[in-house]
Amino acid sequence: MSHVPSVVVLVLAALLGCDRESYSRTFADSEVAQSPRASPAGNGASAEGSPAAPPTVDMPSTSMLARTVTLEFESTTGASLTDRIASTLRAHGGVVVGRSVRREGASSIGELEVRVPDARLDAALGALRGVAPPTREEQVAEDLTNEFIDSEARLRTGTLLETRLLALAERGGTVKDLGEVEAQLARVRTANEALVVRQRVLENRVRFATVHVRVTAPFLAARRLESTLRWRVEHALSEGSDNAKSVLATLVYVGVTTAPLHVPVLMALGVWVAVRRRRRRQIARTTAAA
Repeated sequence: MSHVPSVVVLVLAALLGCDRESYSRTFADSEVAQSPRASPAGNGASAEGSPAAPPTVDMPSTSMLARTVTLEFESTTGASLTDRIASTLRAHGGVVVGRSVRREGASSIGELEVRVPDARLDAALGALRGVAPPTREEQVAEDLTNEFIDSEARLRTGTLLETRLLALAERGGTVKDLGEVEAQLARVRTANEALVVRQRVLENRVRFATVHVRVTAPFLAARRLESTLRWRVEHALSEGSDNAKSVLATLVYVGVTTAPLHVPVLMALGVWVAVRRRRRRQIARTTAAA
């Protein structure tokens, strides 16, 4: 396991986030220093073959922009306009991930947070302007290109490191050496999995734009709308559906968490029933014999 010390060099390089050139040079120097059969030509390669250089990272063809839109509306219908806005965004592939209503002074504030496919964002905004002209509109684009490239480079370096650690583990060695390799391998895999999750989050932010909607209406107008029979029925159905889902989720959770207790309880209940039946039979026989 003469290669185990090089594992430490690899892990330190990956964790410190060094660039690929310095990482490759450090690893090569470590291999040459430890190999007794280093090439006399001084080319930096061991007799077993020099390690492969980390692969290059492909640059994205376009900038990765995460767009965020903030829209503010003023209305006299309160929740009615909020519902129409939500329906318009849903028609363009949007998903409502947050909704709230609160009172501020004499006004009722309704807020929406919707994720809309970036490719359909412009069309969705145009449709919203047809529903009601916004009093304020703001668009912000965050460039995530560099962050994505950095995570991609770290992931490829970590994948190469994981491959080399697996090769070292397959060569065998003492229990201590294998334990060290396995520990390093577990840390590298955990870091790689975190990078994969981070990449998916970045891609999702680019693929779906975030739209924040704020609707301000006079509180009395909102109260008049809420007093209608239709609104009450829809509100009651919505709350009932949410409560039913919550109760069902609670019952499933309780059933799963208490499953280990069901078996002994059922067994005890079965024994009790059997004993009761046996006593009844004995009493019946005694009575018949008498």
